[in-house]
Parts: sequence; structure tokens; C-alpha cells
Amino acid sequence: MPSAPIQLSRLHNIKHDKFKYYGYTSAINLLDFTSVVVPVTFADKSIDKKQENYKPLNDMDKIIQEEYDPGAYHGAPVAVQIVGRRLTEERIMAIAEEIGRLLGNEITP
Repeated sequence: MPSAPIQLSRLHNIKHDKFKYYGYTSAINLLDFTSVVVPVTFADKSIDKKQENYKPLNDMDKIIQEEYDPGAYHGAPVAVQIVGRRLTEERIMAIAEEIGRLLGNEITP
């Protein structure tokens, strides 16, 4: 599951040097932190509508907001990323399993 604000249906259209935003994972990877992604729900175009009066925080935020299409994301998984310090894999996995259990996700051995 990607940890980026991009549409899954558009992944094949991203050219090697054209991906614009790495903020969600680059710092975590650079610092060698432990992380795991836990599915929470699915996008719903009737709930996750584009906010027409949204004021972007900066130019990058404007680009990302302009590319948002509720129809393209409909049914896509929505998740949270849990991050911990280096070498805390067991602890982070236990936290992820507990969050998943509380959300009703299936835990596979």
C-alpha cells in the first residue's frame, strides 16, 4: 500500500523523475525508523469530496489539492502509518496489530 498522496489509478503515468512529493516517507527512510501501514477504511466519493474553498498552504499543497479527484480515489484503501525508533520492529508490529484488531481488521499469522 503506497504511503503517498497519489491516485492509485495514475501510478503507471508517473515518470521516473516527475514524482513531486516524498514528504510522507523520505524522512522515515532516511533516519532508518521502523514503520508499518495499517488499513483503516476505504475512500468514498460521497464523503471525501473536494473542498472548493480550500486555501493551499504552499505551491506543492496547491498542486496536490488540484490533482485530487474523488471519483478516482473511490474504493481505494485509506491507512495510517505508525512510526517508531530504529530497531523497534516488534513493538511497532504489536501496536499495528492492536490498532488493526480494534478496527476489526483480520490479523494473519
